[in-house]
Amino acid sequence: MIASSQWQFVGYTAMLFVVAIQRIPDDFYEAAKIDGATSLQSFFYITLPNVKEMILLNLTTTLIGAFKVFDEVYIMTAGGPGRSSEVMGTLLYRTGFREDAMGYASAIGAAIFVITFALSIAQIRMFNMGNEEKEGA
Repeated sequence: MIASSQWQFVGYTAMLFVVAIQRIPDDFYEAAKIDGATSLQSFFYITLPNVKEMILLNLTTTLIGAFKVFDEVYIMTAGGPGRSSEVMGTLLYRTGFREDAMGYASAIGAAIFVITFALSIAQIRMFNMGNEEKEGA
């Protein structure tokens, strides 16, 4: 289920990385080559810092997608056998529509939102930790 769930986003993620890498000026790589940088050094000191925002975007969308997963689990196993493959989305569906407990289902939905929002904010703050920009400079 994980493979099929993630496979649908491989193209989108790859496209974002290709665009981010194409936006890096060739002058950076030429200057690094003149200075004697190896390919590995060019990757860590030029490519990686310049695609940092795209990495954050991909991590955030992947995190949100992980909490939104429902279709694949429901179609393949419906959360079974037992409840061994149940995720938050199938729990919400089962609680709301099968057990007719809409209040509890809405609480699960709110919890999914709060967890996803908090983790997304934590990711953004973690990524910006070493990015202190000087005001007025």
